[in-house]
Amino acid sequence: MHLDLLDLMNWYYALGGQQKGPVSDMEFTTLVRDGVILPKTLVWREGQPEWQALEKARPDLMVVSNAPVIGGVAVPEENKDVLVQQLREGAVIGVGATGSATDLPYAGFWIRVGAKLIDWVVLTIFMVIVALIGVMGLGVGAEFFESLSSGRMENDPEVAMAMAMFQLGFMVVIWGAVVAYNAVMVAMWGGTLGKLAVGIRVVTADGGKVTFGRAVGRAFADLISYAVCQLLYLMVAFDEPQKRALHDHICATRVVRK
Repeated sequence: MHLDLLDLMNWYYALGGQQKGPVSDMEFTTLVRDGVILPKTLVWREGQPEWQALEKARPDLMVVSNAPVIGGVAVPEENKDVLVQQLREGAVIGVGATGSATDLPYAGFWIRVGAKLIDWVVLTIFMVIVALIGVMGLGVGAEFFESLSSGRMENDPEVAMAMAMFQLGFMVVIWGAVVAYNAVMVAMWGGTLGKLAVGIRVVTADGGKVTFGRAVGRAFADLISYAVCQLLYLMVAFDEPQKRALHDHICATRVVRK
């Protein structure tokens, strides 16, 4: 009879600054065993005068909690290496943390490919517009194409120089726009238009928001990956379990589902 009454007790506990519960005594014990509720976690049930640490409210459960604790977080043995890596990357573990080694829903390879394709369409439209504005704005439209078709470009240093300068300026504008697009979108909204469209976002190792500085660094690293070898993006398919590309490794970021 005592066990039946105990199992019906409604327990509440504090996690991440929020009240959780109610849970039965059996569920409560399971949470302690799994390391969700730690010895210092505040708990309360009806009849208890105030919130108390688990170790004081239920000292009998101290033998149940057997998960190793790192940074105030109980971590199953199979996830310890991932958490240690996140700590090295500056992740916040414990009070104030926004995520942990086990609860980030990492985005897979194909959904990121879909996001890239959408971004590619967006940026291609932008590049076409910039090219048209550049050609018309510089007044080299008809004359340039006439020179190109007649072979004058090879024999006219001024025309060749003008073309070289136009190409250089065009590339600077385009690559600058790509970096700005990625950095601003990630810093302000957590992802580019492509990522937002498919329901994924960029976060830090502990699931927090990416700062503008880190977003800029990630955008440059992404551009380098693209310029050097696009096959580097295949890293996402083989990086288990966190599905990181090279620029994620460089800037300690993750891409997760919303």
